[in-house]
Order: sequence, then C-alpha cells, then structure tokens
Amino acid sequence: MKSRFCAWAILVAGVGFLALPALGQVGFEQDERLVVQKYKASMAKLKEGKALFLKGKYDQAEKKLLDSLAIFPKQPDAYYLLSQVALNRGDVDAALTAIETAESSFVETRKFYSFYYQEMIVELRDQKNKIEESLRSRESALSELKGKSSGNSTSDAASQMDSQIKQERTILDRIDQKLREPMPDNPPIPAPYHYIHGNILFKLKRHQEASEQYLEAIRLDPHHEFAYNNLAGIFYGMGQYQKALDYLLQAEANGVKVNAAFKKDLEAKLGKQ
Repeated sequence: MKSRFCAWAILVAGVGFLALPALGQVGFEQDERLVVQKYKASMAKLKEGKALFLKGKYDQAEKKLLDSLAIFPKQPDAYYLLSQVALNRGDVDAALTAIETAESSFVETRKFYSFYYQEMIVELRDQKNKIEESLRSRESALSELKGKSSGNSTSDAASQMDSQIKQERTILDRIDQKLREPMPDNPPIPAPYHYIHGNILFKLKRHQEASEQYLEAIRLDPHHEFAYNNLAGIFYGMGQYQKALDYLLQAEANGVKVNAAFKKDLEAKLGKQ
C-alpha cells in the first residue's frame, strides 16, 4: 500500500486551525500579532515545500518544510508532508513520529484555520477553473471525433474521452460541494492525516490500528478512494473476503472508483467458499 499524494488531496488536505484558549496556554508568544506574522511566513515556506514534494523532489522539499517549522514550530502540514518524505525513504519510525506530531500540532493550532481556509478556497476555485477549461477542450474534441467517419479506433478514442469527461465532472461536483460548505467551527484532524497514519501503521504491521485510521479517514471523507481500497486490502490479507468486499461496495455506493481487478478477485474467492 503505497503512500500517495494525489491532486484530489487538495480537496481534503485542509489544515484546520480555529480558536483555542489564549495563545499563552498553548506555548505561543503573548504577542498575537507577531505569532500571526510568523504563521504567515511559515505558510510561504510550506507552499514551496509542498510544490517540491508534489514534483518528487523530496530532499529539497524537506529543506523548505524544515524552514517552515523553524519559523512556526507547530505547523501541522509541514509535519504531515515530512511524514510522507520519511515514508518514501523507508524510515517508518520517523514517519510515525512526524504524523503524530502533525496531529498534535493540528489540535494545538486551530486558531489559525481561518487563514488557511481562505487560501484553500482560492486553491479550490483555481482548480475548478482549470477543470472547467479542460472540460471545454475535451468536449470540443469529443464533438469533432463523433463528427468523423466511424471506425474502431475512432470509437475507442471517443469512449475513452467520454470517460475522462465524466471523471472530471465528478471532481467538479465535489469541488462545488466543498465550496458550498461553511467553514467548520471546530475542524477535526483532516482525513489525509488519518490516511497517511494508516499507511505508516500498515508498514509497521499494526493492521488493526491501521484499519482504525482508514475508517476515520472514510468517516471524514466518504470519497477517499485510497482509504477504501487499503482498508479492503487489510481484510483481504486476513482472509476476511466478505468484509473486504463490503468496503469496496460501500465505496462504490459513495461514487468512489475501486480497483476492479481486486473486486473481481474477491468475488471469485467468495464464490468458491
């Protein structure tokens, strides 16, 4: 079960920070204005680190993420990404420490969620614009294909493009849903944190704890494709094929794409029992 950080994560990776007790009660400096400035400065480094991470430049990403933490030591998303850097290197113990620190830091620093939330909304709108532009291009190309003389190759290309259009429309619907949601008053630890935590625990062969993390990811984000598949994989490995299949069916009921070959294998095994 590989750690993944897909484009869809932008919809669910929200670092949540809202009002907690006074800053002094959570170990911050008393000058709130200075703390806010440090938080904003750390976010700039965090964005650079995230961009490098998404390009697979893990060493460079790590440096930027550590720079972010040097400015604001309780930056949850920096630890969240560092956990994945460590996981990609095979340092599972360091990954576990990082994700646990991400979760505890998240709880302590909710005060700053409003700053992140506004940036997340901007990112979602930008993603929406890009998908809408892609849809217009694909729909135009599909119309041209359908206008050409029929043939197997043309038909296959049209079918593939139609499938891509449907996928982009599904993502667009989810973005619109997120944009309509009000800012939560007391946001929970984000689903992607639980998903990555589950991956780390799975690597440590702590399967029961891993399944609990995947279940929490699904509770928070019923459309988390990888959490469903990984959860089903755990029960598959335990020989609990019906339970594994049930999670795949639950995923499909929520409009989530599942591993078709995996599902077919589960159905075959259940048919032989």
